[in-house]
Amino acid sequence: MEAVGEVEEAVKHFKMAVTYAPTVPEYRTLYEEAAVQARTERSRRLMAMGAEEYDLGFAATAAQHYGEAADLMPTMGSYAF
Repeated sequence: MEAVGEVEEAVKHFKMAVTYAPTVPEYRTLYEEAAVQARTERSRRLMAMGAEEYDLGFAATAAQHYGEAADLMPTMGSYAF
């Protein structure tokens, strides 16, 4: 589940598994783990995009991406800056 998009796809499949088999705890666990990984990867991509945009002089767009990353990972204090 390392490639971009694979984690998000896994989240969708695990969510469907939880919906159709709510009594199987492994599906819930896998869904929650994949969801955390997907949020983490998305926030990292947003931070990288923000840094690139900032370097190019697009401060407003960079700030938007930084804000989205901070919303995804509210416990990451460095993302708030």
